[in-house]
Amino acid sequence: MKTFALILLLVFSGEPHEKELPLASAKLRVEGITSIQGNLGILVFNSSLGFPSKADEAILNLKVKVESETMEIDLGELPTGSYAFAILHDKNSNKVMDKGLLGIPKEPFGFSNTDKIPFGAPSFQDAKVLINEENRIITIRLLEI
Repeated sequence: MKTFALILLLVFSGEPHEKELPLASAKLRVEGITSIQGNLGILVFNSSLGFPSKADEAILNLKVKVESETMEIDLGELPTGSYAFAILHDKNSNKVMDKGLLGIPKEPFGFSNTDKIPFGAPSFQDAKVLINEENRIITIRLLEI
């Protein structure tokens, strides 16, 4: 009987489990693809850690073959919350952003919640978007400089 009471005490005395966030089936719509070649490199972050370019800090790191001028990519089920996206259209499939003189990107790129890039990449705070049951499709338009 003491063993049973001890087991009950251990089971019910632990820390309460955090409530899991509901999931939302998320999709990414990429517009502004100017040539049907190469791949889209997509990084998804749920915090500022590593945003926008450190793939090892991203919660999703996807490579998708470019097949049309507008693409819709299924991201699967994500916990509802704030995310920031960074995309590179790697036209030559060399897995890096090609740059010209002065470090200016030669390949199209884009960020969530951003229509133009005045001076460098946006912060996580500026790029973050909410994904939940009402907002499950994120649209990003690729930019070229």
